[in-house]
Amino acid sequence: MYSHIDFNTQEGDEEQLDLEGAHQQELKAFLPNELDDDYFCEDNSFTSHVFFEDALLTNQTSDENKKNNSSLMLNTDFPKETNIKENTFRFGSSKDRLKLGKNVNSLLQQKSCISELNNKAESYVDVNRIKTEYLPKNSREHSEILYQATGRKIEELEKSLEERVEEKEKNIRVLRHKLTMSSTKMEGLRIINGQLNAVIQDQKCEINNLQDLLQNEQKQCRLLTNQIKEANEKLFVSDSTISELQMQIRELNQTESLSRAHHETILAYMREKYKEEVLSLKEKVGDLQQSLAWKGREIGMLRNCLSNKEKKVTSLEKDLALLTKHSTALEEQLKMFKVALKTDSTFGNISSMPRNVATAHMGRDQVEYKSPIARDINRLNIKSNDDSNVQNKSSKVKWLKEHNTDKDILIQNSVLSSKVEFLNDFENQLAIETNQAVGVTRNERLMNHIETDSSIKQLNDEWNSEQQQYRDYHQFV
Repeated sequence: MYSHIDFNTQEGDEEQLDLEGAHQQELKAFLPNELDDDYFCEDNSFTSHVFFEDALLTNQTSDENKKNNSSLMLNTDFPKETNIKENTFRFGSSKDRLKLGKNVNSLLQQKSCISELNNKAESYVDVNRIKTEYLPKNSREHSEILYQATGRKIEELEKSLEERVEEKEKNIRVLRHKLTMSSTKMEGLRIINGQLNAVIQDQKCEINNLQDLLQNEQKQCRLLTNQIKEANEKLFVSDSTISELQMQIRELNQTESLSRAHHETILAYMREKYKEEVLSLKEKVGDLQQSLAWKGREIGMLRNCLSNKEKKVTSLEKDLALLTKHSTALEEQLKMFKVALKTDSTFGNISSMPRNVATAHMGRDQVEYKSPIARDINRLNIKSNDDSNVQNKSSKVKWLKEHNTDKDILIQNSVLSSKVEFLNDFENQLAIETNQAVGVTRNERLMNHIETDSSIKQLNDEWNSEQQQYRDYHQFV
């Protein structure tokens, strides 16, 4: 990624330092300026200030020269110290500082040399000022010419200094570029380092997991070795038994004729017995299947009977509901009779109330009942036109009413009590029949299931026992 960058720049820097040393020696002779390097900061910044006195221009007129001479003599308008150029170069930062080694030492040496040159130039300028104040005109002109020559030389030196500064800027840019590239490279290396650390941690975790797996596999290997030992012991035992059986087989082969006859007789007997048992079992299975079919039919018949009885129960419940309605109607009728007897109403109202209630609530099976009060009322109504017999008739009606009310109440109470007894008996019979039907069906179902399950289990057990006997016999043979 950063293979095209060359960080070995010490040889080029040494050559540049040699050239700068030669230029500094030239500046010692001709530079009257002040190069003030006040600081070489902690944030790796280098600042250079160049000061020099204003030189007289070559194209000045004689009047201007005279004015300058007069100003020099009077020491009133001495040329001021001006700042021609100030170059500032900064590289690096407080966080990412680049250790330049020899370059930093050379810059410190340059600073000491430049400070010495500035001191010498200041002393030289002060001496020239003192001399020019007390010199004659010819010497002044000569000094002005020298001053102009020194100004030209200073301009040339400034140009060369600017070129050097530009070269330094280029070098600093290159160094900055290298620094940024190195910083990016460092960041990339840090990222790679972090990734490598993560990979190392993952590898460590994998190693730990593999070690755990190794331990588990070692345990399994130990268990397998123990199992192999046990299997070898069992094999040894089985080999011994096989050898014993082979010896027995050899002995049996010696007595082959007798053993064959004995085995044939046993086989014939076992085959006959097996056939007989199979036939008996088949007959039992057929009988059980027939019994199952008959029991299935019986279960269907019982289900039909149960459904019919349930229908009867529903019809009886409906009849019971009707009877309860009739009983409630009769109770209401009794209440109305009692209310009518208590109140002192007319005979017409008393006679009409029970008859209307009876005809409304009684069904088709009930018979209309006329009380003797109603008959007497009809008789009295026929003879109601005679005004003379009204009082006698009313007294008779009262007497009949008092005489017959007790009879009517007794009759109605007896009818109601008989109906209530009939209803209670009917409800008891219904409950008994339903309980008997449910109990019979449940018991029959349970008994049938128990019998069928027990018979099937017996057949299966017999069949399995016979098969086991047959297998044992074949193995023995």
